[in-house]
Amino acid sequence: KIESLVDQKRKLKVLGRHYRSKSFEDHQKLVESEQEKVQLINNNEKVLSEKGDEIESLKKEVQELNSSLQEQETKFGEEKDTLNDTVTRLRRVGRKYKKMHEGNVATLKEKEDDNMNLAQSNESLQEE
Repeated sequence: KIESLVDQKRKLKVLGRHYRSKSFEDHQKLVESEQEKVQLINNNEKVLSEKGDEIESLKKEVQELNSSLQEQETKFGEEKDTLNDTVTRLRRVGRKYKKMHEGNVATLKEKEDDNMNLAQSNESLQEE
């Protein structure tokens, strides 16, 4: 009976060592898994930080482009106003010269008519 108890004690010790080593291996695997997770999280944070910096840089670039665009639009608006004013003045001048031309054409027509009448009068006087 004592031998049987000693034998059971020995078997229990062997089993205890086996489970302790198995438990230690499981613990090691768990620690390694957690370390990998921590490394992945750190890598992700690093990437996010880099992307955040890149996004801020792009935001600044967009703001600069928007400012430049607004300046161009303002300049274009001013040039458009200037051109519209010039066109308006040219139209006024054009209307003025058109009226003068029409007046000159009418005067010329009257003078031609007068000259014809005088020529006819001269012919009729010469015939007499």
